[in-house]
Amino acid sequence: MSNNFDFAGSFACGSTDSRAPNPCISLEGVGLIGLPLSPRDATLIIQHAQQSPFGQADRTIVDQDVRRTWEIKPSQLVFTNPDWVKYLKETARTVCNSLGAKVPVGALKCELHKLLLYEPGGQYVPFILLFTSLS
Repeated sequence: MSNNFDFAGSFACGSTDSRAPNPCISLEGVGLIGLPLSPRDATLIIQHAQQSPFGQADRTIVDQDVRRTWEIKPSQLVFTNPDWVKYLKETARTVCNSLGAKVPVGALKCELHKLLLYEPGGQYVPFILLFTSLS
């Protein structure tokens, strides 16, 4: 077994991008959700969401004392801005390149896992969209 590990990427990457287009999120039963998110639209999301569980040891539980988070399934959402899909593909390619992942152009795929809405102080990690990719 060789100890030679040839790696040309970084173990992590991150950035902000003011060029990101508005995805124009449309929620089933509600319609267009404005961004930045207003209190009114946050309330509408919660009315159409379910409490998001979290992992604790070998269990998956819902406990509002630990996590006040709501989730929307991908089937409830449509991103109506075609520029959003193009932007996601470009961003995914940039991330792969930064991480040193050699993924053929046609093999790269981004899929929405769920949309999460965190109430103020409701989670220890501040992000809204959770994606799984590279399948």
